[in-house]
Amino acid sequence: MGRPRAETVTVATPSRLLDAASREFAARGLDGARLADIAAAAGITRPSLLYHFASKDDLYAATLQQAFSSLSSLTLTALRGDGAVVGGGSAFRPRLYALVRGFLDFAAAEPAVCRLLVRTIVADDNERARAVLAELAAPLLAEVSRFLAEEGRGHVRPGLPVQAAVVNLIVGVLSRAAAEAPLRTALWGAADGDGAVWAVVEHALLSPSSFPHPESAP
Repeated sequence: MGRPRAETVTVATPSRLLDAASREFAARGLDGARLADIAAAAGITRPSLLYHFASKDDLYAATLQQAFSSLSSLTLTALRGDGAVVGGGSAFRPRLYALVRGFLDFAAAEPAVCRLLVRTIVADDNERARAVLAELAAPLLAEVSRFLAEEGRGHVRPGLPVQAAVVNLIVGVLSRAAAEAPLRTALWGAADGDGAVWAVVEHALLSPSSFPHPESAP
């Protein structure tokens, strides 16, 4: 069956479709998600959805691409030092803190996307889903790891397996954001989650330093 003609399509923004797809893929995975349910959640018909995205695989890839586009944008902004106040030496720490702050804000604002990413990492058996995630995540992880290993020399703990540390931190933040409140409290406790992340950055990622991160500075 061919794609419907443009004039027969109910107008719906790709953003609405991608938001609905994020929720459905997060709940059911790539194999379990149904295009009819995604279309209904976006307020359109299945044929109309297929006008915008030719297949479920295409929609899934676009959903992840949207998430990684946002993550890439905030990462590049932080690593360039945009808006960071730099004084008295290296720009590394302000840029690192901007990167962590941006990621925490993203996770808090996008719980459905966090659920989608966590599900794909740990529970989705669809090889296509995992391949798309790996393809999109690899360059971003490489850039952050390069920043820490090269520009963080003298700041990052010697001998730290940088990429593994980054992945552990990211998956922890995503998992906490994806969890519903009762489970989140049971697993992570009632303490401030962002504060715990900052503590991990300061005490596990970085070498001992007298400079506090901006969140804890008086």
